Amino acid sequence: MKKGQFYKHPLRPEWGAGEVIEIQGNKITFNFESAVIKTLDTTIVNLERVERSAAVPFRPNMERLRGLCTRFLRLKS
Repeated sequence: MKKGQFYKHPLRPEWGAGEVIEIQGNKITFNFESAVIKTLDTTIVNLERVERSAAVPFRPNMERLRGLCTRFLRLKS
């Protein structure tokens, strides 16, 4: 697997195609079309490679971002 390649999870077709955005050993982080960012262990899940011409738009997890900002502001004051 390489950054920029696309894969589908065989048990989660609702996620759509996922673009590889980070690789750490067997743990691969994907940006899926359904606005889901997931880190999957490739020794457990057998992903299917798919061809795609355009990158999946990056959508930040606003709930997580809000929590991080709140924590930062508390630490700063």
